[in-house]
Parts: sequence; structure tokens; C-alpha cells
Amino acid sequence: MKSIVKVAPALIPTIAPWYIGARVISSSADLFAKVGKMLPGVGSDSPMLSYLEGLNAAATQSTSDWSRGS
Repeated sequence: MKSIVKVAPALIPTIAPWYIGARVISSSADLFAKVGKMLPGVGSDSPMLSYLEGLNAAATQSTSDWSRGS
């Protein structure tokens, strides 16, 4: 069901370009933050990279600790 909800907007012609563009930007920002934190000299203390990771975590769906039984 989750996959259908993620793919369905991409099949609607008027929404598809905007939806796909937003997904690409979101994924690229997350990738940029993760790769940036691996680079020497930048490290995990960069507030901008931490902000990008936090922004992506807030915008993506995930399983809560409660539902996992933690």
C-alpha cells in the first residue's frame, strides 16, 4: 500500500513533473548531507548538513519506535 501511495501521484499527468521533481530534490539533499558528513574536514559537526538530514527525516515516513516495539 505504501508503494502505491508513493507511485500514484507520478502517474497523474498534471502532477507528475512537480511530484517527481520534489522527490528528486529531497533525495539529492539527503544524499548530499550524508556524503558531506563523510568528507574529511567537514565531519559530523556541520550544522547545515545536520539541518538537511533533519529536514529529510521530518519529511519522510518512517516506522515509529512504538510500532516497532522498542
